[in-house]
Amino acid sequence: MKHPLALLAALLTAAPAFAQITIDQNKALAGNVTPGDGPGFPVTLSQPGSYKLTGNLSVPANTKGIVIAAEGVTLDLNGYTIAAPGLCSQPFNYTAQPVTCTQPTYGTYHGIEVAVDAPGTVIRNGTVRGFSGTGIQTTEGETIEHMHVAHNGNGGIGGSTGSMVGTRIIDSTVALNYRFGIAESSGIVERCNVASNGGDGVNGGGFLIVRNSNVRANYGNSLSGVTVVGTMSANNRYGRLKVTSLGGNIEQLVVY
Repeated sequence: MKHPLALLAALLTAAPAFAQITIDQNKALAGNVTPGDGPGFPVTLSQPGSYKLTGNLSVPANTKGIVIAAEGVTLDLNGYTIAAPGLCSQPFNYTAQPVTCTQPTYGTYHGIEVAVDAPGTVIRNGTVRGFSGTGIQTTEGETIEHMHVAHNGNGGIGGSTGSMVGTRIIDSTVALNYRFGIAESSGIVERCNVASNGGDGVNGGGFLIVRNSNVRANYGNSLSGVTVVGTMSANNRYGRLKVTSLGGNIEQLVVY
């Protein structure tokens, strides 16, 4: 009879593991990346596991890019871009001005949409741009790191309405989105650049911490409904609203 420790080791060795699934334009157009994923966009990730882009994804207008429909998903953009054809602009760099976009605005066609409550979702290492909706639409508990989210017709990164399972947004740039830069009800924004968005830079529901970040040239409040520490906000249209400061912050206002 096998020793219990040897039996346990054998069981662990035999346990199934999720292989990393790669995604490129051809695979997206073919479909069946996961069960239930139809040809073309959006690419639907219906199973937990690790997914990695091996090329840029070019998404038609009025279409979602990737829909995460399962818990336990890690999506690594691997330095690549998920792009729809929209483009946004602000008349003067680093000055709070309205943002205009070539695509429809206030849309629901998101670049990456987390469609289920899935704490533990990880999205990292790439760019999402040009959608009529939000660049990354969240639910609760995601980790978003090393992302560049820009030129979207609603907001940059947002969702999690009423969620108390906070989203973590780390080392990312969120810029030139039609409305808000980041809007989360709870979580942490750390070491991020949030610039030149058409509304608030960072908008929280009272349980969002903004730490060691740079918020500038947004055409709304620099920060609203957040706790802030070690953060620079400059050249925004308005200052801070309902903000708790833990120190080490600098606020520079534009006088209109």
